[in-house]
Amino acid sequence: MNRIRRILLSWAAMSMLSMSALAQSDFPRKPVTLVNPYPPGGLADSTARQLAQRLSTVWGQSVVVDTKPGAAGNLAAQAVINAPADGYTLLFTIPEALSITKASGVKVGFDPAADLEPVALVALSTTVLIVPANSPHGSFKAFMEHAAQQPGTLNFGSQGQGSSFHLALEQLKLLSKTQITHVPYKGAAAALTDLTAGRIDAMIATTQLALPNVQAGRVRVLAVTSGERLAQFPGAPTIAESGFAGFEYPVGLGVFVRHGTPVGLIQKINADVRKVMNEPSFVELLAKSATVTTDLGASEFKSRWVRETKGYSDLIRTSNIKFE
Repeated sequence: MNRIRRILLSWAAMSMLSMSALAQSDFPRKPVTLVNPYPPGGLADSTARQLAQRLSTVWGQSVVVDTKPGAAGNLAAQAVINAPADGYTLLFTIPEALSITKASGVKVGFDPAADLEPVALVALSTTVLIVPANSPHGSFKAFMEHAAQQPGTLNFGSQGQGSSFHLALEQLKLLSKTQITHVPYKGAAAALTDLTAGRIDAMIATTQLALPNVQAGRVRVLAVTSGERLAQFPGAPTIAESGFAGFEYPVGLGVFVRHGTPVGLIQKINADVRKVMNEPSFVELLAKSATVTTDLGASEFKSRWVRETKGYSDLIRTSNIKFE
């Protein structure tokens, strides 16, 4: 009797595994929602829409972008966490934002590390250090020399207290052992307005934001945060090559799902997203904003995200950064 029971249980388990595998290979069988925290006009929103459109072709199902701005992206994350763990509700966000939320210890109603699973790192966008066009600092070297010789006299704007741009400044201050005054804003647009008016001395911005303002003669690029120089600004050195080895602060764009989503399904979504990422037209489109695709598997992306979160946690503690 026990032998028959074991056989039946084994058969049931194999049947469930087969059904699960079939469901994953058949995914998606209905429209998918891609939840995006960022407003129209920026790199994140435009990339989300391009990804959704191309995934629709790959899957033969509609992929609808659901824009949920607010609370530094936490409203969008919460919407995905509240949805079933079936892969039909995806989060498209900046991984660094989730890392900082986790590292800061601020209570937001969920734990990014426990409640979300990384699926695919879609792209990495380079950021640049910019100054007003009429800034007296003709180079990054001159800017940092001023910071060293006259502590606290330079004002550096960021997109917000505790943003990745703010933390990039704090890392630069640590490496250079300088005192630079941080001025937080509510978003890049407000910071850029004050920068071009000369009310702050510098800020770190996405290449997409910087490029048209450089072309219009409003700002200059002193340095880039990537490991290599950019074709768009060939004369601007990397911060790493300027004496601050290891300094690299790209802005990532990634896909996440609710924790509990089957591993096989996560791997399938990752593979399908990477198909889009390898499309030449998609690569070319992102390159215009100094943005590159990646080719990481889901587990590789998760490992990177965990390391990044620890790095932010260490920086927040070392620099005693307070969050609003």
